Amino acid sequence: LQGLRSEIAQRDGRIRELESKLPKIGSPDITLEHDGKVLRVAPADNLLVIDIGRDDKLILGQMFEVFDEQLGVRVDEDLQGNVISRGKATIEVVRFSEDGQTATCRVVRKGQGETIVSGDLVSNLVYDKTRVFRFFVAGEFDLNGDGRATAVERRKIETLIEQWGAEVIDTETMPVDTDFLVLGREPEAPRRPGLDATENEWRLYNLQQQRVLEYARLRGQALQLNLPILSQNRFLSLVGFVK
Repeated sequence: LQGLRSEIAQRDGRIRELESKLPKIGSPDITLEHDGKVLRVAPADNLLVIDIGRDDKLILGQMFEVFDEQLGVRVDEDLQGNVISRGKATIEVVRFSEDGQTATCRVVRKGQGETIVSGDLVSNLVYDKTRVFRFFVAGEFDLNGDGRATAVERRKIETLIEQWGAEVIDTETMPVDTDFLVLGREPEAPRRPGLDATENEWRLYNLQQQRVLEYARLRGQALQLNLPILSQNRFLSLVGFVK
């Protein structure tokens, strides 16, 4: 037995050594790519034209961040691992050209002292005209802000993804070929019932505890696989959803 334990320990050490030399498993880094460029700017009308349109699977209301061509697209993460991409301006698609090749956008936010010029880059983290992204949706969602998360609101998130032209992964566990994790609000840790608690109170406690552990497990898995994590608000802003 001692010899077998020693052999297992040696093999475990060799596995760890080999794993440390492998590249991270997960989606390729797509967050630094730009999706199009600014063609023309009409500052007086607060409008601009970009070189992608309806034929590139754009939808009305879609949001893009604008970045300087020389500096490129910048992407950061907050302390929870949520993806943050903030350019010098935010634009919204409001109409398409007749030939479907370009789109007119409204400037909804512009940094102080920033100027949008022809050639600037536009980027949306969850958009790519050349591929279909795969989304895994988990957690609880409260879209109307009433403080209650419902199954209907979660289904709305999935519907928005499908309308976008992307795929919702319909499995209980998150596969490694996921492109984005859309993660709802973090469940509250339950208070442990007292000694006189009923069976139903213990059942509810255990269910909530499972939700807390599953939420933490999914976040940890996404960070390990280097998958972009989108909070509810971040996802809704990217697809231009209005309550």
